Amino acid sequence: MTPGNRTKTYGQALALGTTNFSVSGLLNNDRVTGVTLSSAGASATAAVGVSPYADSGEFAHGFRF
Repeated sequence: MTPGNRTKTYGQALALGTTNFSVSGLLNNDRVTGVTLSSAGASATAAVGVSPYADSGEFAHGFRF
């Protein structure tokens, strides 16, 4: 699972949602339909000049193996 790239303007919070990701290595009908995404850079007051912030994906849901 790889989170997608996002950008934002300082002072605005970024809603990461649950579908901005890609998945590789699944076989047959295996799938992941959503994950809980988080990033320290998503808050409205995230420090400028520290980017790129790393996104992380946790808690895959809607998967079928």
